[in-house]
Amino acid sequence: MIDLSDAGYWRDPYPILERERALGAITYTNTGEPALLLADDAELLHTDRHFSTPGLLDLERLGICDGPFYEWRARTLNVMNGPDHERLRSYVGRAFFPAQIRRLRGLVRERANALLDRVAETGEIEFISGFAADLPLWTMCRFLGIDEADRLEIGSFLTGTEEGFTQQMTPELRRRVEQSIVALNTYVADLIERRAREPKDDIVSSLVQLRDSGGGPAEDEMLALVVNIIGGSVGSTRAAFANSMLLFAQHRDQAEKLRQNPELAKQAVEECLRMHPPFRIARRKAIAPIEAFGLKLEIGNTILVPKQGANRDPARWERPNEFDIARPERRHLSFGYGAHFCLGQAIARANLQEALPIVLNRLRNIEVARQPERVPFTMDEQLDGLHLKFTAARGLS
Repeated sequence: MIDLSDAGYWRDPYPILERERALGAITYTNTGEPALLLADDAELLHTDRHFSTPGLLDLERLGICDGPFYEWRARTLNVMNGPDHERLRSYVGRAFFPAQIRRLRGLVRERANALLDRVAETGEIEFISGFAADLPLWTMCRFLGIDEADRLEIGSFLTGTEEGFTQQMTPELRRRVEQSIVALNTYVADLIERRAREPKDDIVSSLVQLRDSGGGPAEDEMLALVVNIIGGSVGSTRAAFANSMLLFAQHRDQAEKLRQNPELAKQAVEECLRMHPPFRIARRKAIAPIEAFGLKLEIGNTILVPKQGANRDPARWERPNEFDIARPERRHLSFGYGAHFCLGQAIARANLQEALPIVLNRLRNIEVARQPERVPFTMDEQLDGLHLKFTAARGLS
């Protein structure tokens, strides 16, 4: 059994998931919900027409059934299915064309070096606040054409909205979440108005032009889309950076392997994502009766996918608990699968592929000054801090 009410499970689920998988392909949560532990089963769940995303059910489980956060979430890609999902996804897909991602890569390299310049001579860094939290937000703001002066304000709004996806909600937390989404919606609405008056070469201007031509999203859909884009790849990339650097600090041989073999950057990032998926869980809901995974499911029944379990399935990966950046690539579940495959994954991967080699080249002899813990009950696999000590490499940037 997986006890989702146990903070210990969230801090280190891997031994529990490995134990449960040794007993069978599925297990159950403390509430009786089935959970899939094999990668093939998880992929089938994400593509079979008998299942859909659970919509707003995850918020309703937390007692959020109305209010501004609920209303915003109802308009996002994450909870939509079918034609509406395909239509809205098509509006923003052009922003992630290869040419746009190539431009982003240059911005990532620029910012990564600037952040490391600040700490190179100190020999230490709190990596999350000093790098992992800054870089994804900075590059996203540049990517969307958001003014530098607004970046920190947006960051504070995002911190608040991310709390809406915790697995334990309190009245105080809900107030912070709703205040943050109202503030972020207000900012984005103003940004849309500014781009309508003064278009730029960015995704917001493109959406405004589509709207004005009569072939784009409605006003409330566009607002939800832009907020979704801003938040969708910032928090998850922050978590991925922190977990990746912890892995490299714990496996210096792998850090040196990447320094000596920069062509392994793409494989190294995929291995980091496999070992510690930024998003911990996925859930699907049956929309028609079906017998699958040895279960007889009725309409409305849900199935959980602990991605940490699927990503270490020994049927897909040899030595699945071993961190090996030269491992042959196999598809993992970290960014989902199927129609709801994460739209922002290209941005997250560009951030990681460009920045991690720069960090490892400029910071040598990396040590963890204080062993971090994973924050329980959050949807992304957050660390409570990552204080690193290092020796600065000379003549590298």
